[in-house]
Amino acid sequence: MARVVVAMSGGVDSSVAALMAREAGHDVIGVTLRLTEAAGDRGCCSVGDVEDARTVAALLGINHIVADMRAEFHRAVVEPYLDAHRRGWTPNPCMSCNRYVKVTALAAWAQRLGASRLVTGHYATVLDGSRPMLVRGRDRRKDQSYVLADVPPEVLARLWLPLGELSKDEVRTRAHAAGLPVWDKRDSQDVCFVPHGRAAFVSAAVGLTDVPVRDVAGEPVGVTLPFELATVGQRLREPGRSGSTPRYVIAKSRTAVRVGSASDLLVAAQPIEDLVSYVPRSEPLRGLVQTAAHGVALPGSLSEAAVAFDEPARRVAPGQRVVLYDAKDRVLASARVVDDD
Repeated sequence: MARVVVAMSGGVDSSVAALMAREAGHDVIGVTLRLTEAAGDRGCCSVGDVEDARTVAALLGINHIVADMRAEFHRAVVEPYLDAHRRGWTPNPCMSCNRYVKVTALAAWAQRLGASRLVTGHYATVLDGSRPMLVRGRDRRKDQSYVLADVPPEVLARLWLPLGELSKDEVRTRAHAAGLPVWDKRDSQDVCFVPHGRAAFVSAAVGLTDVPVRDVAGEPVGVTLPFELATVGQRLREPGRSGSTPRYVIAKSRTAVRVGSASDLLVAAQPIEDLVSYVPRSEPLRGLVQTAAHGVALPGSLSEAAVAFDEPARRVAPGQRVVLYDAKDRVLASARVVDDD
């Protein structure tokens, strides 16, 4: 009987992952992470979530531990999140959390407990082999391969994702049949360390700098936007132009935010950094490029320096990651988009 550690967030997905690990005959230890100082009950990893995880663990008859990873979380997730906003980028803190804390740090912690695998409730699959591959979950509406797509390959080899072949409805049905009280619990949608919204959090931590908005010809539009919060691709709110062609943020600097039409957002390629590859490097890697957690994957490629699209595609906000899939829904690589300059 192998020992496994299950990351238990207190939600239905991780609870069913723990249930499946126990049903498979493993020696299961449930671990809930304490990541923030907040004493409230918003977002994942809240006080209520810890209690829910403890209750489920007791019902399943498995050991439960609360692991304090506040320092690791602040260093690896919160500080880079604020640094990205200082640069005017749009970060993805959930991917950073998976990469550095919820998967990687917890997998190392599980090893120290003598566990052979870390189990999580993500909707994706890991194909074992000489080179483990991350694959989309069967339930495409819930597929979470994108948010796991920069977990180091050596960590991926120690990850078991039992929900990959299940739908959300099937997971809730299993939880209900097992008598788990979280079977109908709503999914968390909030960034766990931003209890009162991104604008308030970033403003308090780094301050906001209003810069003028200009059109593609360089003419002032008559409004300002905070440099730290304006996101490439966001629609400009213009109450006085109702019925007019929508305008979107297409670029920004510390002196101006540029807006243009939807067609002005289209690009053929963008520079990248921090390429994580799950296959032997080739120049370039070709496949289907996904630019958001549930976005449409478009034909394109990733090289060491750039993401390129076969046809012009909507510009990706700097700080966001792009993920490359093959035709069999396997993750080939991911990278972070950076500024053009």
